[in-house]
Amino acid sequence: MAGNLLSLAADQTLWFAWWRFVTGVGAGGLISITFTVMGLTRNSDRNFGYLIMGVLTFGALGLWVMPAVLEAVGVRGLIIGFALYGLSGWWCLSRLPDSGQEHLQVNADAVDMGVDMRCFAILAMFTYFLAQGVIWAYLFLIGTNAGMTEQAVANGLMLSQFLGIAGALVAAMAGDRYGRILPLAVGVLGGALVLAAVLDAFSALVYVVTVCVYNFAWNLSHPFLLAAMASFDRHGRVVVYAVAAQMLGLAVGPALAATLLAGGDYNRVVWAGIGLFVLSYFMILVPLLSHRRQRNASLRGAATDPAPAEVSRPRRPA
Repeated sequence: MAGNLLSLAADQTLWFAWWRFVTGVGAGGLISITFTVMGLTRNSDRNFGYLIMGVLTFGALGLWVMPAVLEAVGVRGLIIGFALYGLSGWWCLSRLPDSGQEHLQVNADAVDMGVDMRCFAILAMFTYFLAQGVIWAYLFLIGTNAGMTEQAVANGLMLSQFLGIAGALVAAMAGDRYGRILPLAVGVLGGALVLAAVLDAFSALVYVVTVCVYNFAWNLSHPFLLAAMASFDRHGRVVVYAVAAQMLGLAVGPALAATLLAGGDYNRVVWAGIGLFVLSYFMILVPLLSHRRQRNASLRGAATDPAPAEVSRPRRPA
């Protein structure tokens, strides 16, 4: 909230950029707290699905009303609105636990994996969102470069937002009944393969279908990825680092894609995105399989442990 209000007082571009940076750091911290709390709940697959669905719904509504808000109150009014919106969450503070252990409800399949596997899982998360950054930043330009009007591209991307909500809803409804390996294969690999449709020449209809399926697959995958991270330790630390890796990947992706552009040809960008998506799936598969083995070994150990013998207590003399 303070960063937004101080942005209004900035009279130089450098100071404005600084206060926007401070605001972003605060917002990023809140995002990390939110995802950590979700990671420490039972049925984290379902809860992450509902969370992503809520975020997408709010984002779609925000994009819908943004032009009217800007016309009515301008940029300064919009920033004041952001500050007031941040203030509206103040009442939630009293409901947050003082520590992660106070209301800890670890998911049933959570295990404390080794540092190497946890780091590899975080690297897989970075790779997945690096691919997202590569593709998402240029989806609009990929459409216009193919001869579509800006309005047609915008309509397709807006429609894809609702398919993204549907993807998150499917993840929430499925929960953990199908595990995580299969849903991630459908989401990550399916989202990668559909991008092949926008290589070379394509029609407006093909573009709209592609971005809709892509956004559906992205938001189907995201809750399962976060739930997987939550299952790799019992205290939510992996989720925090994974969210940081997610943001870093989204930030670095567009810069990486910019180095691949050659004369308005976006095919190299699309191929890079496809390759990174496929790579990220096989990377996350490694800790997922290790988690399955460790979890099964833990269950077998619990099943074979003999029940502790009942210790007879001396009777009190009558």
